[in-house]
Amino acid sequence: MKTINKLLFTLALTFVSVIAPSLTGRAGGGSLSAQTIGEAFYIYRNDGNFNAFFREEIDSITYSCYDLDSLLHEDIVTQVVFTEDSVYRIPIATIDSVSFVQPETIISNDVFPLTSEHSPYISEADTLKFAMLAATPETLRPEVGNIVVATADCDAFAHGIIARVEHISNDGTYYHYECSKAYLEDVFEQLVVYTNGRIGEGNQVRRDGMRKVSFTETLWNQQWSQTITGGGTTTNLNVGDRATATITVRKTLTTPFFFQLTLQNALTTSIDFTAESTASIYKELQIGSTITAGKIPIPYTFGLLWLAPKLSLYGYFEEKGKVELKYGGHFNRTDVLSFTYTQREWTFSHTPTTDAGTDVAQLSMEGSAEIGLKPQIDFSINGQQAGFGLNGRLGLKENINFVFDMTHLKDGGLYDAMRDSYCRTTLPWSINVHANANIFSRYDGSQSESGFATFSHTFAPREEPRWGEDRYIFPLFSSVEGRRQDNKAMAKGNVSRTPLLPVQVGFSLLDEDKNIIQTKYDSRSYKAGSTFSNYSCELSGMESSEKYYVRPSVKLFGQDVLASPEAEVKGETTCPDSNHPHMIDLGIGTLWACCNVGASAPEQFGNYYAWGETQPKNVYNWDTYQYWHDNDNDGYPDNNEWINIGSDISGTQYDAARANWGAPWRMPTLEEWKALVNNCTSVWTTVNGVRGRKFTGPNGGTIFLPAAGRRSSSLDWAGSGGYYSSSTLDESYPKSACSLYFDSGGAYWSRSGYRVYGHSVRPVR
Repeated sequence: MKTINKLLFTLALTFVSVIAPSLTGRAGGGSLSAQTIGEAFYIYRNDGNFNAFFREEIDSITYSCYDLDSLLHEDIVTQVVFTEDSVYRIPIATIDSVSFVQPETIISNDVFPLTSEHSPYISEADTLKFAMLAATPETLRPEVGNIVVATADCDAFAHGIIARVEHISNDGTYYHYECSKAYLEDVFEQLVVYTNGRIGEGNQVRRDGMRKVSFTETLWNQQWSQTITGGGTTTNLNVGDRATATITVRKTLTTPFFFQLTLQNALTTSIDFTAESTASIYKELQIGSTITAGKIPIPYTFGLLWLAPKLSLYGYFEEKGKVELKYGGHFNRTDVLSFTYTQREWTFSHTPTTDAGTDVAQLSMEGSAEIGLKPQIDFSINGQQAGFGLNGRLGLKENINFVFDMTHLKDGGLYDAMRDSYCRTTLPWSINVHANANIFSRYDGSQSESGFATFSHTFAPREEPRWGEDRYIFPLFSSVEGRRQDNKAMAKGNVSRTPLLPVQVGFSLLDEDKNIIQTKYDSRSYKAGSTFSNYSCELSGMESSEKYYVRPSVKLFGQDVLASPEAEVKGETTCPDSNHPHMIDLGIGTLWACCNVGASAPEQFGNYYAWGETQPKNVYNWDTYQYWHDNDNDGYPDNNEWINIGSDISGTQYDAARANWGAPWRMPTLEEWKALVNNCTSVWTTVNGVRGRKFTGPNGGTIFLPAAGRRSSSLDWAGSGGYYSSSTLDESYPKSACSLYFDSGGAYWSRSGYRVYGHSVRPVR
């Protein structure tokens, strides 16, 4: 197509979008009277397709340099039409022309319509033969070569007729007509239709008792209530179905038929389901009676083209396994299907949307229970069995998998034995669409036994789509830990996974023998849609020197069920607040105080203690030190001059930490200092202007040891090194005790020198 044609087309469509609001609209009352200029415009294409739009459904029109595959071009390649619910991208190269006027319908000269005026004279009517009374006026009798077409108001043909008269005989009572099959392509030389084929329940009744059907807002909008019972199961269904359709037809002097019907069918369902069975059961029942919308003439065809839609709806339930289930639920399902006949072939497209939900009140199941609907919608064209339609199966299915693992029952209890039991909601569905095609053209392929070429396609997911998350008997607990705060335990963890029924969740405190000391539950119910992140509660009743554990707990049907995993109650990994001291868990088996004895913050030096002293040694004085006696008056403590005070020397009674903090803490042993150095990483760093080493344990816990130096006759190496006592003596050199020394180069355990020196004390538990 020339560039100027592309630009003219773009300008034309843009002009329509601007002036459309001022043009003449539809006839009032929602009926589809004759279209007027500006009500719709038509895009004729050279690729076999056809586009038409009502002006009122267009939001905007533009053009694009992107093609249908989203590839960018230098020139304009697509026209883009935005409607209320769709976006249409039309390659400009495929566009022949645009019309804003309803094209003239041209009927072939050979066509002889059979109308309601002919009905009283016709008998023995079939799709390829019929008889007319001999008394039929000559003007009402077709001739050989005519194409007879039964219009929508002709009641003589139950299945319509589109046929060419081949032979006529007269037995004195009837004219007998024998015909060969004809096609709509033979009937119309030109036909363009774009209409909302919304078929209503016209209330006008003709004199012959037939209902006059008109175009209104819907094909049908019906409500039903139905109860289906069988095998101990009762299902109450409240169902609504509403359908609308849009019809597009194109036939010109140079192009074959293009036909499209877009059907939107919306089902709304509420369910009350009670099942008690121990065997596989399937039960199906038609809901209401089949709805027939009557014969629907398509505008601009002079009654020669019409549809006859009908709806049959079935409800069903299917159970497999052992089922005891009671719940209420709903599911709403909308299917948009397009039946398109173009280039003498059928194609189908399908877009489903679903909304569903269940509220389980009672459950005991090993297997599945499915409840659903089976709609069957059929359209005949001109009454011919050569129509098209769909058969569907749309369900709501509960799948239950009760897992009771005996191997876990002994070790982990009921929770671990049943925690993987779940309930899964799925939405099984399938849609089969079919069309008997060659009513349009003699070139539509091979014929079936019925005389029509049949095409079909099934839409179905590869696996049943899940609705929502799987629901479990028990929630799932993770990241469970217990932290000691004095004689209390702070239990913490995450709670996840959607429960089948609301439950209470909490924590239990257990002693070393796994006896429950205390259980606390959250005041909130844990239910669908809930996620408790970093959920915690405080438990009490601990003794200072005992080992304790925390476990999650679930209250189900009033019963307490201990859950997993279990966690030992440990100290904090960091200081939780400024109320020092705290006991920090480094993950090496010993809890370490966060600051030195005599300090009120981790970076403060604190007091200095001679080994075994209970009072701070802030001023060095050999003469007053109680643990040695200078027998030879040389002013130096020889080995034989140390006073052996037995257990006092071990630090169990004269332990600086115990005396000064009044808590069950003690000085670390040499092995505990070794564990700190060997199992933790340390760095030389500064905290609040104070230099020292920061130790980080394998669990991420940290403590800071300030470089407090040591006390002799003066304070030595403060800010550059640290000396920390242990409770372990050096047996080969009793003047000394083992200790930790560190500086900017690293941390080492070693002899401390004389026990009379004042060292820092960092308590442990």
